[in-house]
Amino acid sequence: MLSTICAMFPQVIISLWGGVWSDRYNRKTLIMLTDGFIALSTFGLAIAFWAGFQRLELLLAVSVVRSISAGIQTPCVHAIFPQLVPMEKLTRI
Repeated sequence: MLSTICAMFPQVIISLWGGVWSDRYNRKTLIMLTDGFIALSTFGLAIAFWAGFQRLELLLAVSVVRSISAGIQTPCVHAIFPQLVPMEKLTRI
């Protein structure tokens, strides 16, 4: 239950503003930044586990960080599709 809350709740809340940010700022930059935060937090978790620091709180904290980043990245990715795909193929994608 805690894992689901930490993985879904921040994404739902932040995606309300993520759509606005994807319209206001450069989508490509936002996608790269959020993808970088996801990768960095996952890498930090891997290093922590490798070093022997295996705590549930750490997993939940990384899950929250990944969820926040996904809440920003998902609206940006969905908004960039019309810029990358020709209009006649948009419904297929």
